[in-house]
Amino acid sequence: MEILVIGGGAAGMSAASWARRKAPEARITVLERTNIISHAPCGVPYYIGGLFKDYWLLQAYDVKFFRERRNIEVLTNAEAEELDVRSRVVVARVGGQRVKLEFDRLIVATGARPRRLLSADARVLYVHHPADLTQEEGYSPKGGLGNPVPSAPRLRRVSFPHRPAFILCQGKNLDPT
Repeated sequence: MEILVIGGGAAGMSAASWARRKAPEARITVLERTNIISHAPCGVPYYIGGLFKDYWLLQAYDVKFFRERRNIEVLTNAEAEELDVRSRVVVARVGGQRVKLEFDRLIVATGARPRRLLSADARVLYVHHPADLTQEEGYSPKGGLGNPVPSAPRLRRVSFPHRPAFILCQGKNLDPT
């Protein structure tokens, strides 16, 4: 049996591990669009805040772990481009090459997209995935809240009724002070 999982975040890797337990003989392949799998999004604010500078620390398990310990093949920087449900084939771009992957069972665990609340011209850094931080031009993690790197966005504390919150902003737009 061929099981294909699209999405290598926490849900996708959990689904692949669950499939391994239920079908020990299956061939399981995971496609992940970015270079990081099994990540912990709850750690992103700590990375932005400068508690650590290595975003790989957000990854709970690496590709080697899943390959060696769970017998799950993980293809990073691999994006599903086409899906033919009747033929049970996914066409993906892996390392610049288009490859066809056949499946008996398909799991789609691509996550959600954040809702963009502001106009496109607002200079706001939206962080949905740890890889989003490395794609943001000029971004480097801050050296703590009191010591920002000049090119980095500012993290400001604001108050909403009954809840403290932080807004990450660049430039003068949305400056809550």
